[in-house]
Amino acid sequence: QEASEAAALADRALRSVRDMARSLRPAILDDLGLVPALRSLVRDFSRGSAIDFALRFPDGLPDLSEAHRTCIYRIVQEAVTNCMKHA
Repeated sequence: QEASEAAALADRALRSVRDMARSLRPAILDDLGLVPALRSLVRDFSRGSAIDFALRFPDGLPDLSEAHRTCIYRIVQEAVTNCMKHA
């Protein structure tokens, strides 16, 4: 009984850590690039709320480093989260 409860707790903790890691740097950012990752992020937020988000990107985005792509993703993620909280 206690062993199975401990295993279930460990499983939930592992899933929680994986979810946090994905939200910090989702695989789509590496697999498809910044624009698809941001579109996916906004689409996911829009599904869970009554707020419609729209993203606009300039033509010919420069090739950005991994660090810059991650920073931009996190900034947009925080901005969308703030909209959800305060709208």
